[in-house]
Amino acid sequence: MTEVMEKRESLERNADRRSKTRVQMDLLPGSMQRLEALKDRLEASSYAEVMKEALKLLEFFVNEDDLDSKVFIKRKDGTSQDLKIFI
Repeated sequence: MTEVMEKRESLERNADRRSKTRVQMDLLPGSMQRLEALKDRLEASSYAEVMKEALKLLEFFVNEDDLDSKVFIKRKDGTSQDLKIFI
């Protein structure tokens, strides 16, 4: 984890202790099924926990995209593929 992400998490934890904002959203059935499946796979205690993790990942990729970085996936068989997030 990068230093920036660690600092962000620390700030979030401190902010969580002080105040929270309720967010309500409408999801299509397929999106809700994906959210439920991720909650189960991650053994998350809430949908909010899944959303927080998703935000961290999205923020990471946006930051890397801003730096014109490339992100690669390396598979078990040794092959790698450029991960195109924002096309």
